Amino acid sequence: PPLPPYPRPSPHATTTPTPNAVLHLCFPFGSPVPKALAEEEVLIRVAATAINRLDTMQRRGKSPVPKGVTEVVGLEVAGVVVALGAAARGFRVGDRVMALVPGGGYAEYVSVHTASVMHKPRALSWAQAAAVPEAWLTAALNLQLGRAAAGEPVLIHAAASGVGVAAIQLARAAGLHVIVT
Repeated sequence: PPLPPYPRPSPHATTTPTPNAVLHLCFPFGSPVPKALAEEEVLIRVAATAINRLDTMQRRGKSPVPKGVTEVVGLEVAGVVVALGAAARGFRVGDRVMALVPGGGYAEYVSVHTASVMHKPRALSWAQAAAVPEAWLTAALNLQLGRAAAGEPVLIHAAASGVGVAAIQLARAAGLHVIVT
């Protein structure tokens, strides 16, 4: 299916942090399209983004945006590749992808290193694909670092969080005995 049209900004949208900033969405229309891509980057036209805890903390001014990263928040996106860096491999213009980005996920376009980009499974909607990178990659990485084998126990803290839910499902699929807090 084609990309959904971009929503028009609401008169209630805000671009400045307020005590209730998490309740307001920021649509940075007119923000510049990244022009110069690094060698191994792709440029993605964002179709969907997700909101996670760090986004809400940054909007509230509780967690600074890292140096050198755009002030536009958003750490995970799903969209279509529209340009490739000179050494970008594994992707083509037109590919439907999802990615973990250092910032800028709420913008219309975002550039990101190919190591953080994955092809979007056809079975996932744009919104579902945008919700995968942060929680599921974090869970997968931590389970790999734990090196548990099938049948062994794994303790997962914050089981009701996005990362926790993903870790439980991945651990069960790997045959681990899941214990949660």
